[in-house]
Amino acid sequence: LTSSSIGREVKKMAPDAQGTMRKIAEDARIEPGWALARFGDGGWWPAIARGLSDGTFDEEVVQALADIVRAHVPSARWLCAVPSARLGDTLDGLARRVAETLGIPGPALVTRTESRPPQREMENAVSQAANVRGAFRVTGTPPRGTGVLLDDRRSSGWTLAMVGGQLRRAGAERVVPLALGTLL
Repeated sequence: LTSSSIGREVKKMAPDAQGTMRKIAEDARIEPGWALARFGDGGWWPAIARGLSDGTFDEEVVQALADIVRAHVPSARWLCAVPSARLGDTLDGLARRVAETLGIPGPALVTRTESRPPQREMENAVSQAANVRGAFRVTGTPPRGTGVLLDDRRSSGWTLAMVGGQLRRAGAERVVPLALGTLL
């Protein structure tokens, strides 16, 4: 397979705890991001689905993700993953392999503080944002420079936006989201 990527827009507004849409503060806003595949497509999705099921990803997936970072985030200086309750350490392992391929640090900077239902079960932006709020915590200081935040799936985009926002507030200069698969 040849490497391809799907661009994703950045969220500029988010619902607060009361459900009112507000502009995301500049110091918490992430950059536009990328995904390797669309859920269920015939290109990269079969290899991604296999990796999600087996708990390890083929070298081709690692290389394709590294190619996306090289092409679209050449200033990347570190890469970390969103912790997954469903996948255990699978995504962290993938993030470390991609970071190693790129020759950049792959620190574990985020921890899941509690398990929540999948975003796809939430009805709207307010419930999706509320589902992420308080579910993750940044546990370390991000390295200097632009970081890449890897997640397995991007459906609503709220997990990447909110965890990325926490990384920004913890000192990350820029955070670019990267997902294995995207719904939209």
